[in-house]
Amino acid sequence: MYGQFDEVRIIKKIYEEYNLPKTCIEFGAYDGITNSNTYYFWNKKGFRSLLIEPDTNLYKLLQKNSNQNCTVINDFVSVKNPLDKLIKKYNFPNKIGILSIDIDSNDLEIFKKIDHSSTFIVIIEFNNQFPVWVDYEDPSDCIIFRHSALAVINFAKTKGYKLLDVKGSNLILINGENLSLPDTLYPNSLEDCFDYEQQKKTCKDIRIIGSKFTTNAKVFSQKPNILLRLKKYLFQLIVVINYSLRGKPVPSNKITRDCKKKILNAGLYL
Repeated sequence: MYGQFDEVRIIKKIYEEYNLPKTCIEFGAYDGITNSNTYYFWNKKGFRSLLIEPDTNLYKLLQKNSNQNCTVINDFVSVKNPLDKLIKKYNFPNKIGILSIDIDSNDLEIFKKIDHSSTFIVIIEFNNQFPVWVDYEDPSDCIIFRHSALAVINFAKTKGYKLLDVKGSNLILINGENLSLPDTLYPNSLEDCFDYEQQKKTCKDIRIIGSKFTTNAKVFSQKPNILLRLKKYLFQLIVVINYSLRGKPVPSNKITRDCKKKILNAGLYL
């Protein structure tokens, strides 16, 4: 009920104190319940909801779990198929109280393409294996390490958003153009609210950076010695074994030339 990392408790409190549009959009919506940041609102509070899930099997579960408040779509949100297009196609309200973006992919690139005048609260996933100080986003022609929290925030600021909190690998952003909250509710910096404990759980070694689901490549947050490189190879071998045992394709460990340049420019090591 309370989201992937308890995000819903925070948003619920805002709705209790402010008059915001009772609408929400979530992609990927998965089965509508598991780790959902909108389930509580459309199931318990009657919010009109647009739920988008590209996986056919998950979409079938999503159909079963949703209710009359939901418009359920089996589709991708992408640069070529932007959210604004789907909103118009399904006649969904253009004022979005809650927008939750979690596609384990180019979330930031998709976020850049939305109509920012329509949003109030945005939850967006980032790769929390990146250190808090790293400003990194994949080149537009590939999806490898995805993007860091700082990269999302630096873009979001240009569109009037403010960081409210970090929960696990999700940023909670407030569109300051549409919702005015007291300054006392905002952290002084990303460092003040970053979820370091969840980062440790995800990384296993915070000096080694990868990206779950999208790659088996690894880079380093500090100049690696032989032991650290050996540890990286061990982590990669574990991924190969796990995927092979499940009969699934092993993610590539290749890094494109442009991606390597951006990694080095971000102060990281290959």
